[in-house]
Amino acid sequence: TYWLGSNNHNHHNHNFTFTQPAVTFKLFIATLLLFELNHGSAPETGILATPETIQLYRRKPRATKFVPRVDDWLLPHLDESTADAWVARLHDIRAWLVVMWCVYLLTPSMQRQQQQSSRSTALTWSLLVVRAMSYTVGALAYGYLGIIGLSYNISHSV
Repeated sequence: TYWLGSNNHNHHNHNFTFTQPAVTFKLFIATLLLFELNHGSAPETGILATPETIQLYRRKPRATKFVPRVDDWLLPHLDESTADAWVARLHDIRAWLVVMWCVYLLTPSMQRQQQQSSRSTALTWSLLVVRAMSYTVGALAYGYLGIIGLSYNISHSV
């Protein structure tokens, strides 16, 4: 089980202890990725649909008092003439996001072993670095696409 509860019948306090955080976090990332890839956020625009949003609008989002103007430094010089180049870059960022999170999901979780040789310790640290870097790159790409995508979705931002 992933959650352990206290069955203390004398008190009504139920303390739950999280026993498998790495597995459950991978489950969260897999669910989020599947949700986004299947456009589960419809009718709202999905974060992974940001390149198509830029391709459709071909300009910076409309300025409102409710949405901060982050597009000036996230999408510098976006206009009709540069939109195709930005769409290509955003397609690449989306591809990196999906690939990196798939790498994160496919790398095995670290198992603590009582007796580790120097080779298995090096392998464990290598897996830790791969997992950390692949998750971080994917999370940064997801945040970047999310900030841009939500700035075009004014009704969500109000």
